[in-house]
Amino acid sequence: MSEPGSKGGRGGRGKSRSGGRGRGRGGNRPRNRRKGGVKSNVDSENNNSSKLSDEDVMISFMKFLRVDQDEEANAIFSEYSNDRKLFVVKVREYLERKGTTSDKEDQINVQFRNHDASKSNSPKPTRNRENDATEPSTVENTQNNNVHVSPTGKSNQKQLEEMVNNLNIAGPQSQSLPRTMPLPPGLSVIPQTPPPTPILQKDIRTPSSGPSFSSTMIHNSPAVPSSMIPTAPGIPLPTLPIAPKPVSQNIPSTPQAPLQPAQPLPVETPAKVLPKWQPKRLNTRLQDQPGRILSNNISANVEGIPHLSLGPRQELTAIWELPLSYLRERTMRKIKEEQEKLEDASLSQKTPENLTIRDALRTLTVGLFRRGCVENGSSHAIIAKEIVPSADREQQQEEYHFEINQQTGTIWGRVPFFTPRTPGNIVLRLYFEDEPIVTLATGQYISVVVTWQDLDQTLRFILSNFKSKRGSTNFSSIHSLAAVLEQYKVPIHHQKSHGMDGAGRAAWGGICESRKIVDSCRDDYFKKKVKLDNELENLEKMKKELDAREEIEKSDLENEEGSREENSEKEDQEMKDWQEKMNTLMGERASNERKWKEIQSAFASVLKGIVRNRDATFLLKPDIVKKLELEHALWCPLVEQFASNPFQYDNDKNINYPYPITDTHLKMCYESRRLMQQEVLGFEVKTNPLMPSSYLEKDGICANLSVAMEKFYKENYGKNAELVHRQKAQVRELAEKSVTSCAAFPPNTRVVIFGSSANGFGSPKSDLDMCLQVPPGMISPEQGVEAMTELAKELEKAGMINVDTCRLTARIPVIKFDCRVNIDGNENLVECDISMQNPLACINTALLHSYSTTSAELRVLAAIVKHWAKRRNINDPSHHTLSSYGYIIMILHFLTIHTPSPNGGIVTIFTHPPPCPMLPNLQWVDHRCLQNLNLPYTEWQQKPSNQYTTMIHPTETSYKVNTSFLRINDKTVHTAVRQRIEIGGTKTPAVGYLLAAFFKYYAFHFDYKKHVVSLNAISRSGLVEREAKAEFDGWKLFGQSLAIEDPFEEFYDVAHVLKSGSFQRTRREFALAYSKIVQKMSSGQAMGSADDLLEYICEEYEEQV
Repeated sequence: MSEPGSKGGRGGRGKSRSGGRGRGRGGNRPRNRRKGGVKSNVDSENNNSSKLSDEDVMISFMKFLRVDQDEEANAIFSEYSNDRKLFVVKVREYLERKGTTSDKEDQINVQFRNHDASKSNSPKPTRNRENDATEPSTVENTQNNNVHVSPTGKSNQKQLEEMVNNLNIAGPQSQSLPRTMPLPPGLSVIPQTPPPTPILQKDIRTPSSGPSFSSTMIHNSPAVPSSMIPTAPGIPLPTLPIAPKPVSQNIPSTPQAPLQPAQPLPVETPAKVLPKWQPKRLNTRLQDQPGRILSNNISANVEGIPHLSLGPRQELTAIWELPLSYLRERTMRKIKEEQEKLEDASLSQKTPENLTIRDALRTLTVGLFRRGCVENGSSHAIIAKEIVPSADREQQQEEYHFEINQQTGTIWGRVPFFTPRTPGNIVLRLYFEDEPIVTLATGQYISVVVTWQDLDQTLRFILSNFKSKRGSTNFSSIHSLAAVLEQYKVPIHHQKSHGMDGAGRAAWGGICESRKIVDSCRDDYFKKKVKLDNELENLEKMKKELDAREEIEKSDLENEEGSREENSEKEDQEMKDWQEKMNTLMGERASNERKWKEIQSAFASVLKGIVRNRDATFLLKPDIVKKLELEHALWCPLVEQFASNPFQYDNDKNINYPYPITDTHLKMCYESRRLMQQEVLGFEVKTNPLMPSSYLEKDGICANLSVAMEKFYKENYGKNAELVHRQKAQVRELAEKSVTSCAAFPPNTRVVIFGSSANGFGSPKSDLDMCLQVPPGMISPEQGVEAMTELAKELEKAGMINVDTCRLTARIPVIKFDCRVNIDGNENLVECDISMQNPLACINTALLHSYSTTSAELRVLAAIVKHWAKRRNINDPSHHTLSSYGYIIMILHFLTIHTPSPNGGIVTIFTHPPPCPMLPNLQWVDHRCLQNLNLPYTEWQQKPSNQYTTMIHPTETSYKVNTSFLRINDKTVHTAVRQRIEIGGTKTPAVGYLLAAFFKYYAFHFDYKKHVVSLNAISRSGLVEREAKAEFDGWKLFGQSLAIEDPFEEFYDVAHVLKSGSFQRTRREFALAYSKIVQKMSSGQAMGSADDLLEYICEEYEEQV
């Protein structure tokens, strides 16, 4: 009965009308059934009850491996786990020796041993078979030619059945296909009863905006001629994008005709070398998906608003729709692929004369997933249900309801589900089980929320998961417990009742089980740490021996030349072996540290849920809550570990907490945490808020810091700014002359400046980035490399220095060179980059330039943050730290989600809806509120999108970029924006206070596990969630790291260069900078000057040895 945290457990089984179950983790496992119950898929396979599926084999084996700690099981896992097929064979042999069969369900079904008990307690919804055959409430039959067919396919209109009985799925083209051609895997032949179902017409498209369910329907009807599928007049039907064909290696297949023993094995062609990385899912974005899914009649949208909010074990109906043209194209492609495979193997197999709609729908699956789940497929789903069951499951499960929409040329249906028992966000997906990499449709996400009515049952379910899934790997139950404790609320009229006793006992039991898992992980962590430390010591000794041997052989000059070469090759091989062992060891050490930190972080979230929930005392006793508060005070998110407990332990290694607990005991925990921080981080972390005197008084620390920041900006950015601007303009003119003289480029090719030199955030020392704007369609990407090569020669002729063409083969070709310029006797060497066809970079530059002209505080703040990052050595992407562009996006995000407060500080726009944030979001601000200042500050409900604001991505041609934003390119617009900022009457705080608040926000307030730094964070929808980016863009969901969404290339993570260690160090630098400010503020120490204060914050980083 386990339900893993982010992937979910079994969830609702959602039985079909015949009682068949969907597939998923646990969906097809054998269960103890009453007499007359439906057999499991495993029992029915090949009518052999002793043969287990691979999934059941693994579940049974895990019991011996994890629970019984069997030595033979551990040996099999260690030796064969890298080869999956051989591993399954060895596990089957092992289970046969142990006597495990499908009849021994107590061994196979370890995780689901309490299924029958929970099932008997849950209400069973009644079904009306007649209602199941009708359309949903939103569907109305307005046509008279509807044909209704029973789920078995028997039509009530005999004449139509006879007319179309012999039509096939491929239409006229199928006559040319050889009859010996086999069907692809999963498209097996069905009997002649029921009759064949509709022909899939070619070139039928449906509007991408969604299905029109009010048109003519056919319930599992026979085949229909093309003349009977009209197109709705007056409704534009744009061409639907067909999902890209995945690589053949990604489509699991089984040969239809086995090789004969007497035949020689065919010579296989060498397999294509696959790239190192492949996406887990394709078509993750809604606009790329050919179909769509409604979740309880609510369609999906990019923003996720509105989303469904359901309780545990509530009914959920998925209504799916898919174009018939897509089904037909896929079916023909699968047949062709199977034909090619059998031709290569010199095999043949007879193809049936008719392919029906049911054959095309086989393996089409609706799956219920945890939002952001990396892959599709029944093994990753909470539960997955096939629309038409596969051939080996036809006897156990009837097909789900589906219909043909003749007007739009689509097929649609519905599948019932139940929500999972534990809280979290879930989503419905449509895909083919034999081609799970292609996502056909994604539904609106659903939030499973536990209310006080469901609290008792949910906590008992989680506690049963703890007890049924022993070991140190039960992270999911800890996360589920934390989510429940964080979100539950007790209504006022139930706060005085005593109906929470059962839930309280279950909650306390879950907390105790969580602590046991932490203790088990601690033991495993230290055991492995000792082992790895010993291995590291041995490797260091080996390295010293290799170095000593190398020195001896270098000094030995009497050896012959051949002998020296032979020894050199041997030494190189030994050094490679040593390096490989060292890399493996370092990876194991990092994995061991990461696992230990993750389990501590999970348990800290449980404590946080209790401590910060005001209703915790209604669930647990007050003295227990106080003890948990002491334990939570030992947690440090920067170090990601607990400090040592200052209280004594008894003989059973249990902590003897004092009673009663006072503030003195809480201070003892804080002191223990402070000492740990000082030891690990090297400084004392200060989380105190800034005192009003620091930013309200003229001689406060923030006021002094503001003076120093403005002075720094004037000296480094304002001084010689005009001269630098003239120098770069001269370089641009010289480069454009070289382009004009180059015959490889067409006339009217322009050179424009982009990047830091043009966006308003660059310093005089910034490199000069230039881009060639070529007339559309004049140069292809292949010709671009040749043209850039010719341009490099022209630049050398023009006197450019150090012309570098090594990056001409990159995604965007770039030439690097230096240009010497002399203006008014000031000679300078300017480092330059010039690229071709980089329009998004120019648009991005225009957006940042508009922001920079809006606020002087923004320019000063950005200059100081960039200076601080460079001084602290966290501003070099080549060393896995963040780029300057990334810090600019972080600053813009910070300013666009905060607004000034009446007390002189700032608050977020999500908790206090503002008249206007400190910096209006130029991509979302409604232009009408700028034209009329009497209107309140408003944002677009949806970004404006038209032919002028939409462009095709230059390299990702399937991606459309929305380039809409408010361009501040004249004085009128600038004045309107400034008036809108100042109309609230609350003055923006000084830039020194903004710097301190910026450091504090990213050190302590921003939740890196849940949210993404993005300019799409607006007051209506809140912060952008990491789950949403994982669902639609395939971003990493687990772990704790910084993620930054690009303003235009929203699929691109600007912070992808950061590794775990560099992210932790960057966050610690934020905390250190804020702690320095608070330290000077609280100590009352007078700095020598304002410049000394800024220098203290941005002091040079010294690498610790």
